[in-house]
Amino acid sequence: MATRYRPASVRSAAFLAPAVPSEGDEEEANVSEDYLRRVYDLQDQASTDAYYTEWAATYDDELTRNGYRAPARCAEALARFVALDAPILDVGCGTGISGRALAAVGFTIVDGQDVNVEMLEQDRRLGGYRELRVNDVDDPYP
Repeated sequence: MATRYRPASVRSAAFLAPAVPSEGDEEEANVSEDYLRRVYDLQDQASTDAYYTEWAATYDDELTRNGYRAPARCAEALARFVALDAPILDVGCGTGISGRALAAVGFTIVDGQDVNVEMLEQDRRLGGYRELRVNDVDDPYP
């Protein structure tokens, strides 16, 4: 039996709270849910990279509309146990949702790395990390 590829950035989907769409937003919310559901069907790195490249421009908005709160919750929890000037490496940082959450609670040295260039470009535009790096899937740790 083949193991299904599970991108690290969606393993935390349990942190998605049910979305409560505003009036007129039902169709838009359904599109987001479909996008989130389809991500679990990706079978290899090439299809995953293409999918996230396509999704990068709307990724943050779609996750936010669907109640994704894990980055803020994790940042708040981490701040209780780790010094705010401790260096943090966010592996699989994507568009930088976690980096911005870490900065919002006061962390000052946060670097990110991801395999998808387009996701990193979104993060460069929005800010949140001291340094960003593109990973090689075959050699993910520098």
